[in-house]
Amino acid sequence: MRTRILNKMLASEVEAYLARGGNTIFIGVGVVEMHGNMPADVETIMPEAMALAMAQEYDGLALINLPYNFPGGTIIGNVTVQMSVRDSIDYLMKICHSLVAQGFKKIFTLSAHGPAKLYLDAMVRDFFQETKVMVCNIDTMRPMMSLNEPGKPMDFTIIHTMTAGAYKMMHQECYLPVDPDGKAIPEEETVQDPRLVRLSNAARACGVPACTVYGKLGEHGSTDAPFKTVEERDAACVKGEGLIREVVKKIPIGELQKALDDYAEYIKDMQEKYPRLKGIY
Repeated sequence: MRTRILNKMLASEVEAYLARGGNTIFIGVGVVEMHGNMPADVETIMPEAMALAMAQEYDGLALINLPYNFPGGTIIGNVTVQMSVRDSIDYLMKICHSLVAQGFKKIFTLSAHGPAKLYLDAMVRDFFQETKVMVCNIDTMRPMMSLNEPGKPMDFTIIHTMTAGAYKMMHQECYLPVDPDGKAIPEEETVQDPRLVRLSNAARACGVPACTVYGKLGEHGSTDAPFKTVEERDAACVKGEGLIREVVKKIPIGELQKALDDYAEYIKDMQEKYPRLKGIY
C-alpha cells in the first residue's frame, strides 16, 4: 500500500482496503501541552507513530491529526490547548460513529497521555452501549515500559529515544530541538509544591485520582537537555524507531482482533437470548 494513514489516502485506496475485507483502524489520540524540553505535541506524535506501526504490522489503517484533547494539570503553560473531559468524550464519540459508518468494525485508540484514561474509558463504554462495537483503548506507555530492565527504576532515556523515533516515523524530526548550548531543566524547577505532593500521595493511598494542577513549567515532561547536534538527534531517531517497532510486535493485537470477532458473536447471542437487551446492549 502507498500509505496506511487514512488522512493521506485516496478515497479509492480506502475503498479497496475495505472491499478486500480490511476493517481495522488505529486512532492516535493526542494532546498539546507543555512538556519540558520537548515540543508541545510530543504526546500526540508518539501515539500517531504507534498507530502507524500497528497498522503496518496488523493490516490496518491509521487515523492521525487528533491533537486537541483534555490536557490535565498543565494549564499553567501558555502552550497548552485546553479542552475539557466532556469535550474529548463527545469529539471522539463522533469520530468513532463516523468510522463505523465508513465500514470499520475493529477500532483501537492509542494514547501516551496519563489523563487520557479519564475520557477514553468513558467514551469506550458509552460507544459500546450505542453501537455494540467494542473500541479497544491502548495506553502506549505500558508496553513501552516493557523495555525497561526488570527490577530496576524506570530508565527514561528509553522513552526519550522512542520519542525521537516517533518524530522520525511521522517525518517530523526537524521539530526536535537541537542546541549545542542547551541545558537540562534545573532540578529545582522540577520540585513540586509539598501541598501537591501531599494530596497526590493521600489520593493514591485511597485509590482515588487527584485533580492535579502543576505549579512550574519544569514539573511535567522531559527535563533532558536538547540534542547537541543533528547527528545525535538522527541517531536517536533511528534507534527510537527500532524500539517502537519492537514494542509493537510484543502487543498481541492479532489475538485481540480475533477475540473481537468472537465477542461480536457473543453479543448477538445475548441479544437473541434476552430480547430486552437489544435496547441496552
